[in-house]
Amino acid sequence: MNCSECKAYIDTWYAQHNTSEEGKMTREVFEREVADHIASCPSCALHYELARKLAGEPGATDTVSFDYPQGMEQRLSHSILDSITHTHAAKPSRFNTQRHIIRRYVLVAAAVCAVALVPFAVNTRPHIVSQSENEVTVAEVILQIEAPEAETVVVVGDWNNWDPQAQHLAKINEQGMWHIKLQLERGKEYRYQFLINGTQWKADPNAYMQVDDGFGGQNSILEI
Repeated sequence: MNCSECKAYIDTWYAQHNTSEEGKMTREVFEREVADHIASCPSCALHYELARKLAGEPGATDTVSFDYPQGMEQRLSHSILDSITHTHAAKPSRFNTQRHIIRRYVLVAAAVCAVALVPFAVNTRPHIVSQSENEVTVAEVILQIEAPEAETVVVVGDWNNWDPQAQHLAKINEQGMWHIKLQLERGKEYRYQFLINGTQWKADPNAYMQVDDGFGGQNSILEI
């Protein structure tokens, strides 16, 4: 099971929870593969925890806990809250009250996200600098990496079908900082690596999370 399938399952659980008493489920009745995925994936575990808090589930903080890198939990919380509340914005007033309560948990995340929207040159983390006319579905994202000895740097990811020729970064200063702007669909999780000089695969050191790519390397994770 991948992250998209797991999060879709959690969102379905949340919708059922809000429509009928019979729809209420706890982790004990989750499909085993969903529970196994949550146990090993910080992003999906946090998605589940926030959905339970929104739903007013007792013991909502008893889910699997992780030692998140600094700032990661806040960024994930903000992204997940936007996803859940956008999907279920048409729910009755009960949901709106719960949404107000859960916002206390992501107050810091809102501040972090607001800073990320400003295109500071010194910010090397992947960040959104602007939105397209269709701001609901597409965002412009900056990726940067320092590679002073590189002659070419390409970003290769699932959004470009892992094409090693598709998206070349530009060298922006004498210190060897490379940079690219991308337009990516919002509400998704992306995986990517940098390819340096056509031979060296490198994870983004500025990404909040790395995962095994299945080939002995690491993919970087980008959530929008």
